[in-house]
Amino acid sequence: MRPKPMLENGGVSYYSSTDDAALAWAMRYYGESYRAGVEYGAFIYQSEVPVNGSNVAGYYLGAAIKGEATSISNFWQTEDEINKLVAGWIHTHGNKGGKGDLVFSLRNKQGEAGDAYVTTWTSHDRKAYLDAHGLTDNSLAPGYLVNNNGTLLKASLEWKDRSMLDEIQGLLFTDTRYVTTVAQGIPR
Repeated sequence: MRPKPMLENGGVSYYSSTDDAALAWAMRYYGESYRAGVEYGAFIYQSEVPVNGSNVAGYYLGAAIKGEATSISNFWQTEDEINKLVAGWIHTHGNKGGKGDLVFSLRNKQGEAGDAYVTTWTSHDRKAYLDAHGLTDNSLAPGYLVNNNGTLLKASLEWKDRSMLDEIQGLLFTDTRYVTTVAQGIPR
């Protein structure tokens, strides 16, 4: 079940997709999260990497962040991760046992779209970051969740920007266009 990296370089594992990167992370951190009863999270980054003589997109994981029982309030990029291209993020819901721990959170405390996506800008110098990567303020990257049943879910961003979130909120958790199962049976 554990995906094989397409390239190992300088202690970093690069995967061929965000799904593979998320699954590798889930296999490493879900059990720890479940036993501790707290959430864990990490950013997934994209970089061009040399494979068989040509550059291809490779996906790798940022530092794992340990949160609290129901959130990761300290979820920010580390100093050496700033300005890297965010391709997604992954987090766990640990072992809390509530029905809400099986799905993405619909809304966070600020009334935003909860944990189903991440904005692709997380840099201190947002304008420079957006310009460098050809992104807009509304660019989004998918969120991944390992729920407390050991299922890895992906918020499939069929929509392209934040302006459509209110339109799809009611569909997000029951419509397979918006949430897909990447893997089941992640070991505790």
